[in-house]
Amino acid sequence: MKRRVLLLLLLAILVAGGIALHARRVAARDRELAELLAGPFLPGATVVGNSWYFGISSGPGDELECSVSGETILDPGAETPADLVVTRASSADPDGTFSVVQWTIRAGSPTESRFFGLLRTAHNEGLLVPAGWDEEISDGRPRFLWQGISPCGFKVDDEFAHYSEALDEDDVRGFRERVSRFFETEAAREDVVVREERGASLGFGFYDPFRTEPPGLFRRAVGRVCDAIGRPELYSVSKWAERKRAVPDPLLPLAGRGFAIVPGAPREGRLCRFFDSSKKEPPQVFIVADGTPLADAFRSLCAKYEPWNLGTPVPPLPPSELYREDKTMLQGRTGTNDWAVSFDRPTPRLRAFLTDLLRLLADPP
Repeated sequence: MKRRVLLLLLLAILVAGGIALHARRVAARDRELAELLAGPFLPGATVVGNSWYFGISSGPGDELECSVSGETILDPGAETPADLVVTRASSADPDGTFSVVQWTIRAGSPTESRFFGLLRTAHNEGLLVPAGWDEEISDGRPRFLWQGISPCGFKVDDEFAHYSEALDEDDVRGFRERVSRFFETEAAREDVVVREERGASLGFGFYDPFRTEPPGLFRRAVGRVCDAIGRPELYSVSKWAERKRAVPDPLLPLAGRGFAIVPGAPREGRLCRFFDSSKKEPPQVFIVADGTPLADAFRSLCAKYEPWNLGTPVPPLPPSELYREDKTMLQGRTGTNDWAVSFDRPTPRLRAFLTDLLRLLADPP
């Protein structure tokens, strides 16, 4: 009898020790993750933010066929600022029609002033006609979208999104060609510094909604007792017992962040932030230059963890739909292959992958 008691006591001690050790490891992991998320990232990288944005949609779902943005340097790095960055599709023929998917203009440059002049002219011609704030365009026709600039091409103090009235495809195609010719002329100017990039050869985004879980055992017991008694004065207690509880997660600061290897990007990399985001928060986008030791290490890390296989495969979603799924997701592109996986909750291997990635960005080779 005594021997059985001693064995049970020893087993209890081992179980308690195992639980305590696991708790210590989880706490240490979370502390390291918090330290990594505080930065710094990519030493020598330039930190930028978009001060305005203009896009041309292709119709259904407002998928953009091209976009233009004004980029402000928030924190200079080793990069020599370019007046114009031309981003071509990763799989497009360099000389192919409409191979450019993004033009980025340095805010405050003469190129920016001339582009605003183009928008002002189009507005005066009646091409850029703003829709009313309460109008909803749902017929799926192409349109223009701008943010942070007024319809006639002048900057405004308050950022806002605004759609033009839906237009015929011929009108939109004509204006798209007009914008292309404008940037061809700008790129040929001797006083304009141009850099050319390609779309990401490897990249993904992490999406992690603020999760809730059903009430625990104690609350459920309280709720059952209150329901059994059935007194009106206990209704508020029953409601409290039914309420879901928020689940804090150290990965939450990475929600909505993107990571990409970009051919032609500055060698030191680039970090993109929102203007109103705190410097204590991680950047919204981490851009790694292709052809660097860091890009090689990034690829090796993805080959080790295979993020496209870490969760349950799901169809890729447009950005506006990602958070409606209310699930943790990784969504990205490897070469020409688009992929997405979802998780009921972050797994240890997902945490290990993201932690190793942050270590790499904090101390690149």
